[in-house]
Amino acid sequence: MDDRQLFKSGIRKFLVWLDHNGTAGYDPYDLWSTPIGTRLRRTYYDYGILAAPLTAPIVAADIAFPLITRLAVTKKPYATSHAHLILGLLDLYDNGFGGENWLGHAIELADELDNMKIAGYSGDCWGYPFDWQNRRGLWPRNTPLITVTPYCFEANARLYETTGDEKFGQRAASIVDFALNDLNNTERPGGAIASSYSPLDKSLIINASSYRAFVLKSGSMLKPNPEAEKLSDALIRFVLDSQQTDGSWLYALEEKGDDFIDHFHTCFVLKNLIKINAIVPTDEVWKAIEKGFGYYETHLFDRLGLPKPFAKGGRLLIYNLYDFAEAINLGVLLKDQIPRAFERALVMGRTTVGNYQLADGHFVTSLGVVGVKNIVPFIRWPQAQLFHSLASLYKALD
Repeated sequence: MDDRQLFKSGIRKFLVWLDHNGTAGYDPYDLWSTPIGTRLRRTYYDYGILAAPLTAPIVAADIAFPLITRLAVTKKPYATSHAHLILGLLDLYDNGFGGENWLGHAIELADELDNMKIAGYSGDCWGYPFDWQNRRGLWPRNTPLITVTPYCFEANARLYETTGDEKFGQRAASIVDFALNDLNNTERPGGAIASSYSPLDKSLIINASSYRAFVLKSGSMLKPNPEAEKLSDALIRFVLDSQQTDGSWLYALEEKGDDFIDHFHTCFVLKNLIKINAIVPTDEVWKAIEKGFGYYETHLFDRLGLPKPFAKGGRLLIYNLYDFAEAINLGVLLKDQIPRAFERALVMGRTTVGNYQLADGHFVTSLGVVGVKNIVPFIRWPQAQLFHSLASLYKALD
């Protein structure tokens, strides 16, 4: 079976599963967002390894019995997964995949996505429908996040480009207003600015700044906005200045425990820089991309050529299929500039469909260190991302 047939079959199988399952689903944070889960996470962040015996039962249960532990959990829709599904459906529409009404399906999901947006801010924004305890505190459900909202921006911008319908253009422009006005800025040396992750923090998380820079830069192409352009450039400056001499990026700069280097966050930074550079090319940004990709391909793949979850930091998984999705996305974006990246994306696509797609059409979530496969279909992590990546890969074969 050639690549086109293989990917087409995998996409079709997933769509059958999606039609049966619906767009709501389980999530990796189901247990950790419960009242006891949030308290235990806070205890772990406060006391570190001393609190491990308290958190160990939830960790063990979630690894060994992920579906059983969710028997009392209600499936939820997620803005992130809706946006990825929309983008994947638009790729199918662009490619004439199967002749079905992919555009109509994308528009339906976009209207559902619009109903999920969070009120009370300068513009449209989205977050998680659960409480999220992290190192910086407890962020209540529906706290807007700059790692979620950009995918909603892309979905609306693509729909506006595809349909010419002003409602999608207005939604995209509203998201730019949020990105410009409702997040916190931390001034850094040399005129750089770091973005917060949410309106509640003042963190120095690298991928958050790259996402915000992309939205502001791309939004300024839809509607000229000098203030957004200026802030985008300062955010880009922070991302470039945070790159280490070996080409890598730490997850964040300010806290011990966030000084890890992992696969999908590295992809997030690289793909945002690639998208920014496609809008306004500069030698400096491209050099950072080349250097970052050099580190990425050397340190974040194993001897089989498959994504390693970490280059520095945690070791709980052999494979995380979210990494596969992001490796494919990155390879598609770099197809013309770094052809070997696209060849690697093809390998990821073949492996995903051939080895990690289940009979009902959904994908394995992860492979644990003892070889146990987590097959719970987390719609936000990574079912929607894998569909989007495979649809993009299929489109890129033309």
